[in-house]
Amino acid sequence: AGAAVELRRSGLVAGVVGLASAGLAVAWLSRAAADGGVLAWSLTGFLAVVALAYLTAFVDARVPLAVVDAQGVRMRLGRTWQGLPWESVDRVELAPRQGLLRDGRLVVVPFDADEVVGALDGSARWHAFLARRWYGGSFALPVGLSTKVTGAGDLAEAVRALADPEVPVQVLETPEAPEQEPVD
Repeated sequence: AGAAVELRRSGLVAGVVGLASAGLAVAWLSRAAADGGVLAWSLTGFLAVVALAYLTAFVDARVPLAVVDAQGVRMRLGRTWQGLPWESVDRVELAPRQGLLRDGRLVVVPFDADEVVGALDGSARWHAFLARRWYGGSFALPVGLSTKVTGAGDLAEAVRALADPEVPVQVLETPEAPEQEPVD
């Protein structure tokens, strides 16, 4: 298990959404230029921003978001890379993807997350804050339609094979929806 596992953005998904948004923005631009309505201009601007974001993600898809290997985990927070050797990792949590629209997540929990985040620059701290809010940990990534895993068929088994034996790799089971009692 000496190979590395990489998590990357899906260039195909980002490219398709970016091109579709750009095409729709151009269509709405022609309508806005013809009648000058506020709604048409607003939709043109919104779709242009979405196209710009996804086409930027398409170009960015060449660089991994995370690399897991025998040394540890390296995650990219914005333009900053943060390495976490296995000796500094408390645990790794993996939540499986549920269907097409419910992403899973990979969360790497260091022993002292506050100290590691405190040593980051401002932009990387902001990314860590957003990851904590959206995915439950400062060093977390979605695993779903917008990302792809290279170097492993099963992410959990690959991380277990690469991780230090002292680091638990937990696969979180998704909670079932509680059954509703019938109301009389």
